[in-house]
Amino acid sequence: MEQQLPKERFEKKIEKIAMELQVSLPASGLPLLLRLIALFTLIGGLSIIGGIFADIVRPPTSTPHFYFLRVIVGVLAIAISYGIIERKRWALWLYAVVVLVGLFINPLVAILPSLILLYLFSKRQQLNL
Repeated sequence: MEQQLPKERFEKKIEKIAMELQVSLPASGLPLLLRLIALFTLIGGLSIIGGIFADIVRPPTSTPHFYFLRVIVGVLAIAISYGIIERKRWALWLYAVVVLVGLFINPLVAILPSLILLYLFSKRQQLNL
């Protein structure tokens, strides 16, 4: 019986659970870290768009331009997530633009996306991005 690496065992467990739940995981050939980046980017985009619906019950203190900007950023995050899964080069550049804008708006919050961007740029040849 062959010994499996802990990473391989972990991925086999995830695939088994996904198969039992009838969930298709995106691009199993991708490294786990890249799949996690895409997943969290997707969740972030959906939460930005979903936050607009929470504002329905609040009194309108923001302008419609603010809501439009939130929709645009949410759609960009979803597009970036799709592009990362499909290994599109434009997703990396779009992510870089979003991070640069975030650095100017709020540098403290943009530290983690900046580190992720540095990782993606350093590994872009290996990841075919």
